[in-house]
Amino acid sequence: MAKQTCSCIIIGGGIIGLSLAKALADKNINVTLIETHAPTLTAKKTVRVSALNQASIALLKNLGIWSQLDHNTTT
Repeated sequence: MAKQTCSCIIIGGGIIGLSLAKALADKNINVTLIETHAPTLTAKKTVRVSALNQASIALLKNLGIWSQLDHNTTT
């Protein structure tokens, strides 16, 4: 296996880990994200409930992510 290097390792691919990875990558920081569960490409969807405050929504908007999530939210 080839040796790999990165500037930052993030453990966990939940909403916080993914948001942080996106923010760092946008700053040209080499990020490695480690998640215990492999992504699945099945039609079956799992429900994950998250509560976000206005500051979190503002952060996601600044990262350019909110528009991809907004259609799946309720207030």
